[in-house]
Amino acid sequence: MEDKKLSNGKVYIQLVEGSSEGDYIIASDVTDQNNDPKIYTRAKRGVLKAWQELENSKMVENGASFHEVWDFLETKHLDLHFYCAVD
Repeated sequence: MEDKKLSNGKVYIQLVEGSSEGDYIIASDVTDQNNDPKIYTRAKRGVLKAWQELENSKMVENGASFHEVWDFLETKHLDLHFYCAVD
């Protein structure tokens, strides 16, 4: 199955389905190239529902930032992990 993606000039979000770790969402802040901050969901339940709600909200299309997406995913009670991909 092909991964689903949402993006704008501030954030890039991807839904990964059917991996050995289960389904998860990963989001990257594309405005901070020095640190390349990312979050991903660790909870397996509710990921697909949260993705549908994120798509339906049109918040990414309307220019949502990385932190707004982060806040949205936190309201869905998904266990989020934050890290910077650059050392």
